[in-house]
Amino acid sequence: MDIILVDDDADDIYLFTTACEHVEPKPNLVVLQNGEQLLDYIDAHNNLSGQVFLIDLNMPKMGGLDAMRHIQQKGLSEKLCLISYTTSSHPSDIESAFSLGAKSYITKPSKIVDLIELLQVLIKYWFNYNHFARTH
Repeated sequence: MDIILVDDDADDIYLFTTACEHVEPKPNLVVLQNGEQLLDYIDAHNNLSGQVFLIDLNMPKMGGLDAMRHIQQKGLSEKLCLISYTTSSHPSDIESAFSLGAKSYITKPSKIVDLIELLQVLIKYWFNYNHFARTH
């Protein structure tokens, strides 16, 4: 049960990490700081099936949309569980994310209790009910 959080904001990472400690079962959390690190992670792993990628859109070096564009160009967006996880609720960001292969678009909760609830639902849906495509 791997969740890959791609986010550069220290406060958001802390909130997410704290929330993960309050859910059962606890996910295996990997934190990446930007889109370049995400692409490196994908290149370094042969089997990404069963991993959920929560991708912030606004990051230095390479933002989430640019990273998703690269993933799409590699032909992987259909096979990976890419979820936009961002503060933006702008319609153009939502449209762009879905056109680049996002399976869902989530606006970051600002309260820990809401994030814990979100994680419980996310884990239950993506890891208990969902079936992932093979990536190799």
